[in-house]
Amino acid sequence: MSTSTTKRRLIAAGITALAATAATLAPSATVAQAPPKASTVAKDLLSPLSVEVDAKGAVYYSENFAGKLLVKRPGKKAKVLYADDKGREVGAISVASDGTVYFVRAAALMKRTPVA
Repeated sequence: MSTSTTKRRLIAAGITALAATAATLAPSATVAQAPPKASTVAKDLLSPLSVEVDAKGAVYYSENFAGKLLVKRPGKKAKVLYADDKGREVGAISVASDGTVYFVRAAALMKRTPVA
């Protein structure tokens, strides 16, 4: 076998190995999925400011300037969890793993214990 034939075969083998490596390392194509369908949790809110969703799917949200903290549990109507008697702002909602709800009323940190 001639030297030029050997060189051609080595080059062809190298190109084949390179193509196989590139195909293996290339990112796989992902199929675009449709975004989830949006649903309205609450309507006609007065200045919603903060929202939190707990592990059970309950949505806690505030009506900031109305001074209210509400909870909407799956399959149930929204319920006022806290209403400030002077209408002070409510926001910065956070739900702890034990279900305790923390929020800020004006500049004060507030807490509500879990409710079934």
